[in-house]
Amino acid sequence: MFELFFDRNFYNFNRSIKDMNPYQIKDFDNYSILVHNVIGIKEEDLDISIVHERNVSYLEIKGETKNNVLGSTYSVNSRFAIDKDNIKSINYKVEDGLLYITINYKEPCKEDIKITRI
Repeated sequence: MFELFFDRNFYNFNRSIKDMNPYQIKDFDNYSILVHNVIGIKEEDLDISIVHERNVSYLEIKGETKNNVLGSTYSVNSRFAIDKDNIKSINYKVEDGLLYITINYKEPCKEDIKITRI
């Protein structure tokens, strides 16, 4: 049988989202995109929800998938504090091992208050 040998001198792997800092957030005018590393976790095994704890709202990401070939389990358990009163909608998709969560914000209220000098 041939023994596999890993060539460390050849190895090069570049990924901006690393395991110890598994997310990046890009902010735009009316929305933000949260990109989270979920490599090894099936999209149908992910649970994206809003939970409330001690008067704080969190966007929570949980998921777990067992890999039968390796005999190991891949999992994610993250949460981000949010201001739920300013969020219009949240959409997500998984692509190439990354979870893309788009957080759409409500339009800010523009109060028309007439100010006159008396």
